[in-house]
Amino acid sequence: MSTKYSDDLLGIVQGNRIPPSARLGGRVHAAADAFELASDVDLQVNDIVRLCRLPSSAVILECKLAVDDTTTISLTIHVGLYNIDGTVADVDLFGTSIAFDNIPPWLDVRFEAANLDTAGQTLWQMLGLAFDPCKAYDLAITPNAAAGLIIGSATLAYYITYTDG
Repeated sequence: MSTKYSDDLLGIVQGNRIPPSARLGGRVHAAADAFELASDVDLQVNDIVRLCRLPSSAVILECKLAVDDTTTISLTIHVGLYNIDGTVADVDLFGTSIAFDNIPPWLDVRFEAANLDTAGQTLWQMLGLAFDPCKAYDLAITPNAAAGLIIGSATLAYYITYTDG
């Protein structure tokens, strides 16, 4: 019988590496809110709805969304990151063309677009950067060009958990 260790535990067992605190033993932070979106004002194609600001060193554990009154809105959204100056870092890092009118309560989109091998990676690593830029990014949803009929309004809630190394 053989024993397989995770990469983090293997470093500890072999005594040559302690994992970063963001991956093991780090403090969990949460960002959460709920607010009204008027589709004729806030949900036009390619608008940016910024949810929260996260440090580049954040390791996202959960990225949950919930929407009420979804029978009146028919569109799809991307879930991604923007630089705080408004430029796109990665528009669909976490979610690509998610049916906004079909979001079940507290849908976790953390791995909807991101591969499983991004578990434990910081935002800067997920963005493919060579080093931590030590800056903040805005997590946002963006109605995409594949949007359908946009009528009415809805309440959008989010719950993001992350560690920060």
